[in-house]
Amino acid sequence: MISKKLYIIKKYQRMIKYIKYNESLFFNKWNTLQKKVLSDIGINLYFVSTFGLSVAAFYPFFDNIIKNSNIKNTFTSTDIILLTLCALSILFKENKSNIDKLRTIISEKGLKEYLPIFISTITNIEKLFKNISINFNKAINGLSDMFSYTAILVPFTIGLLKFIELYNVGLENFNDILINPVGISISLGIGVVTLSMKHLINMLLKHINRGEKKFVPKKYNNEFSQSFESVDMIYENYFNL
Repeated sequence: MISKKLYIIKKYQRMIKYIKYNESLFFNKWNTLQKKVLSDIGINLYFVSTFGLSVAAFYPFFDNIIKNSNIKNTFTSTDIILLTLCALSILFKENKSNIDKLRTIISEKGLKEYLPIFISTITNIEKLFKNISINFNKAINGLSDMFSYTAILVPFTIGLLKFIELYNVGLENFNDILINPVGISISLGIGVVTLSMKHLINMLLKHINRGEKKFVPKKYNNEFSQSFESVDMIYENYFNL
């Protein structure tokens, strides 16, 4: 019979493998590009060195959601990185000279108008992550805490990515879903699908839960799934209904 202590040790060993697998699958390309961009513009960002994997998790999300958006500009991978880094620098209250340098580069590229959208999207994601993490006994008080919980943030971000890929959701629709409790309708082929926050939460919990269920012994197989009460509770907390 496996002891509780041994179970916990094995649980986190498997979670580390799970994270590393997803890092190699989704984030290595972006980590490499991020290092090149920072090197080219000659700045060091504290939050990047502290939360490298978590920061990289945002790039494929923005890359894919922009492709689905009604935006005339053609965004390169470098554009995505610069906008994400600048938005996070502002939210993290990074060194002013670093923020100014990023703002200048973004303005020169004609991307200034998209910075507020990136900031608001990250802020909304933080709010959603906060409400979900509470139900996994994790209390967050800002971006630093969110990025610290990599074991939840990685599958959470992958869930966001799957959601926008599956339903072809763009920035406009995504932010509407995050601020509109009623939901929005989008065309999917010849049909129309109404997507709501509950729909998104279900997908996120599915991906977070999947990472844990792969290695939880039968004795504890309900422990993780019972760590949140319901999708409705998260939904109501998010909108303070």
